Amino acid sequence: MAMKTKGLGDLLAGNIIFRSLNIACTVLITFLLTRLMGTGGYGVLSLLVANAAIFNLLTCLGAESGITYHYASGIQRKSSLFSIAYLVILFQIAMIVLAEGIYHAFSGQYFLGEWNEDNSLLWGLLYFVSIVIIDKYQAFFNAAHLYTMVNRIIFLASLLSLLVFFCCYFFYPSGNDALYLKIFILASVLQAAYMVLAFHQKTKQPLSFGRIEKSNWKVFFSYSIIVLITNIIQFLAYRVDYWFVDYFHGKEQLGLYSLAVKLGQVLWILPLLMAGILFPRIAADKTEEEETIWLKLIRVANVFFLIAAALAALLAGWIIPMMAGKAFSESVIPFIYLLPGLLFFCFNIIFAAYFAGKGLLKINLTGSVLCLSLVLIGDFLLIPHFGIKGAAIASSLAYTAAGIHHLYRFASYKKLPVLSVVIINRDDWNAVTHYLRKYTGRT
Repeated sequence: MAMKTKGLGDLLAGNIIFRSLNIACTVLITFLLTRLMGTGGYGVLSLLVANAAIFNLLTCLGAESGITYHYASGIQRKSSLFSIAYLVILFQIAMIVLAEGIYHAFSGQYFLGEWNEDNSLLWGLLYFVSIVIIDKYQAFFNAAHLYTMVNRIIFLASLLSLLVFFCCYFFYPSGNDALYLKIFILASVLQAAYMVLAFHQKTKQPLSFGRIEKSNWKVFFSYSIIVLITNIIQFLAYRVDYWFVDYFHGKEQLGLYSLAVKLGQVLWILPLLMAGILFPRIAADKTEEEETIWLKLIRVANVFFLIAAALAALLAGWIIPMMAGKAFSESVIPFIYLLPGLLFFCFNIIFAAYFAGKGLLKINLTGSVLCLSLVLIGDFLLIPHFGIKGAAIASSLAYTAAGIHHLYRFASYKKLPVLSVVIINRDDWNAVTHYLRKYTGRT
């Protein structure tokens, strides 16, 4: 028991450090880009990121979750998983090229290239390929339990981007939005290339492709397709408000709203970290003892989530205009409206990973359908009349409902009172003080 506790505690402590550093870099990059690009330019960047992400999700066939689950559980040969992963990558590239051709024929524009550059499509495609590769290899890293290494790589990529945008802002402020978009894309490409090289070097697994039997496809996609449907629905719940805001109120309002959303989702960094570690460990059939430790961590984390949300609400009116500029002052109220939903959705993120590791995928599907349904209803009713404030209210209500759904389903599955999952107790505090003493040298 002690050894397992120590291993899990060390694992989380190391990853929290790198995730915290990455949060700091990401927030600073966001503020620098808002200063460099203004509301309209930042809106274009946000739309590129959102469009690439949704198309990646629509075409990935749930491969990332399938990679993590099957690699961690040992159900399939690693060479077969590499073959499947790269075939999916090629499929995604073919689909985006085809989709861009059709989209351009009907609209005269490009789905991934809406800024005024002759080669904007090529840059958009380059960005898309980079995030496709990053997602696949992040799944491989997590499945191999190399959480700290992948978080270190992500942090170093963010730090490099921060230094470049810092120099742009203070020494070479060109006012050229296309230049900043290209720098953003190149940083993503470098991260993708480094992740590929680092994974194969660390695991000493050559990039070799094994034969894929019919049974391999069936086993892999019987899991992945349900995850794909769930992820598409959930992503639409995250991003459909972007399209509503853009349609009814334009890119400047979208830039204001996307900043509020991006800053608010910083609250999800720790839950996403916990979920990324929890999923492959549950899939690898860890013991009930470790699940007990996870419950302690979740209850302790709830306290920190609540404190972080309260501080964010109190300081937002000062920090956002100061860091992003007065032009983004309108982002403050939507940011505050989003916080309750973002807080409750932490339960969804963590428990969705648990259910995925257990193979209970229909629970996650139900929660995502609930979330998207409420977002769509709220967006239809509120965004045309109340703009980005209405979008924030709709999302916050939907996230709250989805979080409560997952909390209740987890408590029911474990046969626990709901409050025992949420409220911290004396044993949890003792565990916290133990680790604080350990990591501050006061043993």
